[in-house]
Amino acid sequence: MGHGVAGLIVAFGLAALAAPVLCPLARRLGWVDRPNGRKAHAAATPHVGGLAIAIAMTLAAWLVDQPLSGGLLAGVAIIFIAGWLDDRLDLRWQARFLLQGLAVSAMVMLDGLSLTTLGAAFGDLALTPLIGVPVTIVLALGFINAMNMIDGLDGLAGSVAAAGLLVLGCAAAALGDIRLLAVLGVAFGAVAGFLAFNARFPGRRAAMIFLGNSGSEMLG
Repeated sequence: MGHGVAGLIVAFGLAALAAPVLCPLARRLGWVDRPNGRKAHAAATPHVGGLAIAIAMTLAAWLVDQPLSGGLLAGVAIIFIAGWLDDRLDLRWQARFLLQGLAVSAMVMLDGLSLTTLGAAFGDLALTPLIGVPVTIVLALGFINAMNMIDGLDGLAGSVAAAGLLVLGCAAAALGDIRLLAVLGVAFGAVAGFLAFNARFPGRRAAMIFLGNSGSEMLG
């Protein structure tokens, strides 16, 4: 439990530090989201929130001696690159979907992740790997694109992700899964640190930093 709390605090601090540090770099490199007909924000805004979260999450997990799994790291890296390319080049949906599928497949295959049942609502029907693996990949792709689609209001996608991580963290704690709790803790802390610069507060009328497609897809 201590590792989970420590990871959360460290990740929050790293994300809160990384976000303002990355903003000037993003402006110099042109990594900004500019207003247009579809985007109503008033000024060009750096979209490096996803990078801040990824850095904070990875470093925090290592610092508290709970490093992220190889599959998760590979999936995060691929999905981040895919989102970054989409931000820069406005990829066609086929290329974006292919890269997302590669990221999810890496996570599933390298970490051996697969649904074994869909739960009591479906009669606890057991899923063989032949069915469970593709179902897992399809559902993960659904989460990725759902998170990307709701990322249209300041603080919305980050808040939804934080709420989901909090619920999963409570479930992990109840089950005594300390390893999973530590992973969820660093993810929650990193997202919370990003929200400190993305959500609207009294005196702040607009976000200082955006997730970008790389960040929203990574959270999904």
